[in-house]
Amino acid sequence: MRNVACHQATAPAEIYCTHKIEYAMAGCGHLLKIACGEIAKFSGETGCKECFETCGGALTCGHSCSAKCGNCRMKENEETATEEPQDTEQLGNDAKYIVKHMVCKSKCAREFICGHSCTEDCHAGVGCKPCVKRCPVRCAHSSCPSACHNVCAPCIEKCEWTCEHEGRCPEPCGAPCTRKVCDKRCDKMLPCGHQCPSVCGEKCPSPQVACKACACPNALSHVVDLFLFSTLAEYDIDETGPLVALECGHVYSMQSLDGLMELKEHYTCDMTGKWGAAKEQGRAIKKMISCPDCRTPVLGVYRYGRSINKGVLDSMTCKFQVAGERKLNVLRDKLQCVPHTQVLQHKSCTRDLKEIEAELTTLKNTKHPLQKIYEAAHAQASRTSAPFCSDISRPDPSVHAGSRLLLIKAKLTQFSMDKNCKMKLAAAKTDWKKHVLKLNGFLEIEVKSLITYMSANHMLSSHRDTLCVAVPGIHLRW
Repeated sequence: MRNVACHQATAPAEIYCTHKIEYAMAGCGHLLKIACGEIAKFSGETGCKECFETCGGALTCGHSCSAKCGNCRMKENEETATEEPQDTEQLGNDAKYIVKHMVCKSKCAREFICGHSCTEDCHAGVGCKPCVKRCPVRCAHSSCPSACHNVCAPCIEKCEWTCEHEGRCPEPCGAPCTRKVCDKRCDKMLPCGHQCPSVCGEKCPSPQVACKACACPNALSHVVDLFLFSTLAEYDIDETGPLVALECGHVYSMQSLDGLMELKEHYTCDMTGKWGAAKEQGRAIKKMISCPDCRTPVLGVYRYGRSINKGVLDSMTCKFQVAGERKLNVLRDKLQCVPHTQVLQHKSCTRDLKEIEAELTTLKNTKHPLQKIYEAAHAQASRTSAPFCSDISRPDPSVHAGSRLLLIKAKLTQFSMDKNCKMKLAAAKTDWKKHVLKLNGFLEIEVKSLITYMSANHMLSSHRDTLCVAVPGIHLRW
């Protein structure tokens, strides 16, 4: 025993030893670095509640518990704002403790199809709110100014991807590119006087982030090869291949991004590594791929236009479907709440129904975001006698069909309400027969239009399906 005053040496049991030791907790197994004199505090019956290490237990939401270990251990009759018990353990002779993890404090971080991540606090069991970041969709011709969750449409101008070796991409700007990939290095000169390190056909990057001779220290220390973890200062362009700069400012080797963007799933490649024709893309929904460093969605790189535009079109389709179905559910609930049997509320109910019908008509007439580019690609194929780009799937008709069906139901609700209020309408000098004929004529037109629409989009598989759709349009009787 060192550094002890003479008068304390006579009572060694009362001396508080400050020497640091490693102590293994009996309950949780954490190895704590504590003062020797604190052993009694951490070894007693309540010692498990003193553990100050991070709990790290697995929560039902998928995150790890970030609370102190001792805060998650308590007696069975203790109450706190916790999740369900995850584990139990016996400490001491009769002191039973259970593990109740504290409420998760992590960010949700769930990735959206647009490439952004949810920034809300963890909300296990509850759906994420719509993405409120700025829409990342942009090209050489325009950029979307809306919030990310709003529906936008792809560009139908001519694709700008061109080079002297492989020519120009024949597809519309927003469609998956079908031109062959070029691996040659760009022969242009940067403003600093050095040769561009990027690949042929791409926009030349800034010398401050991509030129090995002129880049700033931060850029030189950035890892550009995701396989060998080589930095820009260590990377040999002549030996390994060109670099590719992303819009976010990060630079990577061509081989690294080819793997990240799954280029071999979109183009054929022979044994020598030479790229061939574009492969047919599957119908599976693809998320937009993000930068490995900053998680910004990868856009604006022509080389990966086939992969990028596939993700963008899938994102647009999903946003349109989600927004449309959400709107249909709201209008369906409104329609169910209309008290069409109440004679006294006929006027207000009629007003509500007209508002619902107006919104349904707007939704019915809203074009699918892929409709224009689908038509543009089809027209381009017709002009050039080339095979139609099958990568752009026919727009999903379910939202439009649902809005048409609900519009018919709204009209039937109007008729049922008018029928219950027939005497009131007569008092208002309304010609009941003409009124019913007008409704009937409208329903007949809408039902025929719906059947034609569903048949054209292969939504009716038999005559029985057609009959089921046509039943609401039978002549109304008075």
